[in-house]
Amino acid sequence: MQMTKQFSNINISSPGNFTITVKGKVDTEFYETISDLSISYNTVNNEVLSNLKGVFIDQAELLGILNMLYNMRLPIIDVSMDYST
Repeated sequence: MQMTKQFSNINISSPGNFTITVKGKVDTEFYETISDLSISYNTVNNEVLSNLKGVFIDQAELLGILNMLYNMRLPIIDVSMDYST
């Protein structure tokens, strides 16, 4: 399988612009820990969703944030990377 130019520069140690969506509201204590990320909220079918968006220095940082959200018992709905940046 040939790697497209879009993905050729992506590896586990490169920075990336990610959006993480979780079910529930991220508390302010967590927000202070991840102040480099922007957080927005929306409601879908009477469920509050938190959207965390920002640049992660590498995938280890991304996994650290995902683990923190897991430990807060917030179900992860989606993780996506913005390839255009």
